[in-house]
Amino acid sequence: MTTHTAEELATQIEQQKLEEQKTEEKHNEQFLESQTRWRQHRAYAAYKQQQKASLILQCLWRARIARKELRKLRMEARETGALKEAKDKLEKRVEELTWRLDVEKRLRADLEEAKSHEIEKLQSALQKMQENLKEAHAAIVNEKEAAKLAIEQAPPKIVEVPVIDNAKLEELTTQNKELEEELSTFKQKAEDLENKLIEFQKQSDELSQETQEQASKVIQLQELVERLESKIATLESEIELLHNNSALAIQAVVTPEMNQTTIIEEFDKGHQLEEVKTVNEARETGALKEAKDKLEKRVEELTWRLDVEKRLRADLEEAKSHEIEKLQSALQKMQENLKEAHAAIVNEKEAAKLAIEQAPPKIVEVPVIDNAKLEELTTQNKELEETQEQASKVIQLQELVERLESKIATLESEIELLHNNSALAIQAVVTPEMNQTTIIEEFDKGHQLEEVKTVNEQVVVPPVKNLSKQKSQQIQED
Repeated sequence: MTTHTAEELATQIEQQKLEEQKTEEKHNEQFLESQTRWRQHRAYAAYKQQQKASLILQCLWRARIARKELRKLRMEARETGALKEAKDKLEKRVEELTWRLDVEKRLRADLEEAKSHEIEKLQSALQKMQENLKEAHAAIVNEKEAAKLAIEQAPPKIVEVPVIDNAKLEELTTQNKELEEELSTFKQKAEDLENKLIEFQKQSDELSQETQEQASKVIQLQELVERLESKIATLESEIELLHNNSALAIQAVVTPEMNQTTIIEEFDKGHQLEEVKTVNEARETGALKEAKDKLEKRVEELTWRLDVEKRLRADLEEAKSHEIEKLQSALQKMQENLKEAHAAIVNEKEAAKLAIEQAPPKIVEVPVIDNAKLEELTTQNKELEETQEQASKVIQLQELVERLESKIATLESEIELLHNNSALAIQAVVTPEMNQTTIIEEFDKGHQLEEVKTVNEQVVVPPVKNLSKQKSQQIQED
């Protein structure tokens, strides 16, 4: 019995020890679970606090950035107002230039018509002179043949007839030939003037094309202004969304039980809007840079063309001055030849009278030239004077061409100002911090150029006086 009880006690003691170990293990497991849960709760609470704080900081930071962008957009809106005013002025200026170009084209057409009529008159006068010269040569040949027949068939006693030397007739014929050559030179110069007027017409057409290009550039500026306005509208909508997001974030901080899915969706929308905004800004900046580069290249090409045209104009002015000097010298020679012809005719008439008075009663002489031929020569000289008047009209045409050149130069200067104004407007769009005083100064320069042009248009070139006609009238009076 004793042995049996001792064994039972030992087994009971072992069972108690085992139960105590199990209870200790259970308590340890419970302690570990409670510690892990507490640590999880503490970490989750800290994470939530950090998330809320980060959301608040993001909203505040985005609100600050949005305020800065609002300030920039307000500045750009003010500058867009100045750009609109400049655009309106440029449009008015382009309209004025197109109207002036139309007026210049009409004037040029009228000048071409008048020049064509005068050239036709000159050609008809030349044909008449050639016909008269042919008739004079034929009459001289007929008279020589008649003189030969009269010498052969004449009786020994013939009444006195005034005789005129053939040398004078040859001088008159040579003078007529010289006058014909001078008229041919006048004809060639008139053709040269036609070619020059055609060149001026081409230049005016190029200027009209440049004005059309300026109008297209103004339209591009309008499109840029519209893009800026749309950009301002999108930024205002983004700012409203950011205000709403910041309000939602503040409400989430105040009321932590709020559903955070709405906040996350709003922030996703904000991020998408920011991405769209960045893409649009990149596209607009790229388009602005391309437009700026194209305009700079166009300005360089136009400046080069203007330099070439100025050089050509200088060469044309030099050639024209030489031609005017030649024309003046030719006119002086023609006047001298006409004076000599009139003096020779008067001397021949006086010599014929003296020969009639002092001739012996019996002289066998053959008449060579009648006084009617002298009258024909005087009429030919009068016709040459008329052609000389037409040459003076050609000189007037040259002066009108010079006036047209001066007007074209003023138009080119106005186009340069338009190029400068358009470049300044584009720089104002690309760099909004540009000082607006430079734009105002450029437009003041444009208005000063308009005043100078109106003063130049009021100046009228006096017509060239026909000196040859006055001198011929003085000779006839003498």
